[in-house]
Amino acid sequence: MKKSEEQMSMLRNEEENKKLQVVQFEFSEGLEMDWQELFSGFDTIHAITYSSGLDFTAKLLSLFENAEILFGCEQVMSYSLHEVMAFQMKLSERIFMNKSAEMLADRIEVGTLKLYVAREELSHEKIYLLSAKDGRKRVVFGSANMSLHAFSARQRENIGFVDGEQAYSWYKKIYQDLKETCTDEIPKRAIAVKIDEDAPEELPIVRTVRAKKILEIVENQQAEPEIKFAMNVSGLAEKYRAVVPKPNKNGKIVLSSEQITTISKKIIREKEKQTTNKRKIVLPKFVFDIERREATLNGKSFHLSPEPESIRNDAELFIQYMKGYERFHGNYEEMQRNYFNFLNWMFCSPFMAVLRDTASRCGKEYSFSYPVFGLICGNSKGGKSKFLALCMKMMSGINENESSFAVNHFTKTVVNNLRNEVRGLPIVFNDIVKKRFDEHAVEMIKNDIFGFEEDDTNYPAVAISANSDLKVFSSEIRRRMIICRINGAITNMEIRKDNITQKVMKNIGTALYCEYFRRMLDIVFQMTEEMQNNDDESPDILQKSSEILCSILYECLGSELPQYVRKISLMDYFSEKIVSKHIVDFIRMAWNTDKKNFQIDKKNNLLTFNAGETYEAKRLEKELPESLFPKQVRECVIMNLDSAREFFGLDFKTNVFDKLKKIK
Repeated sequence: MKKSEEQMSMLRNEEENKKLQVVQFEFSEGLEMDWQELFSGFDTIHAITYSSGLDFTAKLLSLFENAEILFGCEQVMSYSLHEVMAFQMKLSERIFMNKSAEMLADRIEVGTLKLYVAREELSHEKIYLLSAKDGRKRVVFGSANMSLHAFSARQRENIGFVDGEQAYSWYKKIYQDLKETCTDEIPKRAIAVKIDEDAPEELPIVRTVRAKKILEIVENQQAEPEIKFAMNVSGLAEKYRAVVPKPNKNGKIVLSSEQITTISKKIIREKEKQTTNKRKIVLPKFVFDIERREATLNGKSFHLSPEPESIRNDAELFIQYMKGYERFHGNYEEMQRNYFNFLNWMFCSPFMAVLRDTASRCGKEYSFSYPVFGLICGNSKGGKSKFLALCMKMMSGINENESSFAVNHFTKTVVNNLRNEVRGLPIVFNDIVKKRFDEHAVEMIKNDIFGFEEDDTNYPAVAISANSDLKVFSSEIRRRMIICRINGAITNMEIRKDNITQKVMKNIGTALYCEYFRRMLDIVFQMTEEMQNNDDESPDILQKSSEILCSILYECLGSELPQYVRKISLMDYFSEKIVSKHIVDFIRMAWNTDKKNFQIDKKNNLLTFNAGETYEAKRLEKELPESLFPKQVRECVIMNLDSAREFFGLDFKTNVFDKLKKIK
């Protein structure tokens, strides 16, 4: 017998001779009760479960003020790294797709719910630890998982309970040991936003590695190989197997933060290899000549004389789409205005390269007046990706699933390669996270000289969508990029009921944009002539664009146009108060609700705001305009008092009643 086999035999013998933890109970009586009677009357629950019915979980959680749940996998598996990643990914996806996802995310956000998912093999106990504020304790145990089938007498289960501190303390220790050594916490983002299986940075195990810096994983080498992984994750596990580190001779994987980065890069490379086979992305070539007033799209003549009825149809569908934002929670009127602003920029973006080139040759400013980067950022389920798809459909007729690139394509190299290949129409990237934006976009935007050396006047703009984690921008970025902030959202249930979006996306055409583009050709030709013949400031294409867009919509729909359809100038995008509007709103609310966070120093003309946290103060310093001379000192931001009064529209004076409150 080989030495390794002898060692394995000794290990098996040791496993077989281990002592079991056995709890001795005394039988009291058999009872009949429904699940509400079994669980009601307590304030807090800590539970271990394997398979679970999320609808039942939501009902059960409604009985408790505070809750923690540990999810394991009911099937036998080795808990190797690739299987753990696949299981956690599919569990997060399953929760996200459930109608209770929003409720669970909300409770996680306010701190009344914590969810954990297995990283190593959990015990096969199903335990429910219940406690009340008055000191009562109960332990529910047996074979029943957290599902309606288990707790509605639809299937035979072994269910028991015992009241009292002694049993509760015994099982609470088991629960705590499992939570601390075998599980990873599921954050709100993992269920509020669908995790891309090709971008595992949001997985709970990855968050644990980031926090602990290093993590040791021990495979269960005795797991039955023929038992398939639960929840249809075996295929995904095989996908991850090729990119994760291999166990050492002791069956352990020592996982570091750097290795997580390596794994992510490998997944991206594999994804890029397979992208062309899985999804066809249309790379449009929209070429135009402003002198000849001609344009082609992918080699075919771009129809610049659309039928009036077709233009009217597109206009009506667009207004109908925008009316759909009235169903969103939040300031929908502001959403409509901001989305209209972004549409205006998208529509005129093909002309930016021409005007930037002309401005450069005439010695005029171009990077501020003719921005070629645009960003929509804000709440998840705020309609950002759909709106970008709508813009592209109106401009080119390209369908939603063919018009945008995923987050893993967003690198400086890929973006510049695409800008060489795509002509005219914007390149769209969806769901860019803060880290990727900071690593790849900031430098491109700050030092954007793309196309000048090659005299390229037909390169595309870049349109990006991102969720709310991307919210702080330096002044260099704010001056050069169109930023549209969305402070509204729609629920999962309302998304499922939405048929307006699908109807519009299916039926809207390019007639409205064709008419817009035809009229803009004359305008842009005049602009280039003006720039070459006088020394005045560069003409405002965003204002001219909005005027053309408003006139077409007025001709189609008459005077009853929504208020968001209006003339927009460059200042409506880049003035200090517009760019920093969310900061203005934040400071005004802070002043109106809690003046004690402000200190007014009239003698030195200083205003100090206590942001509460150092990182918040640092964020505010970056976002405030230079005219306020902001300076961060620990958790505070100090700024010029007179400038702050003018900028925020507040006198920053405390009244008599405020002073009396301070004295008390």
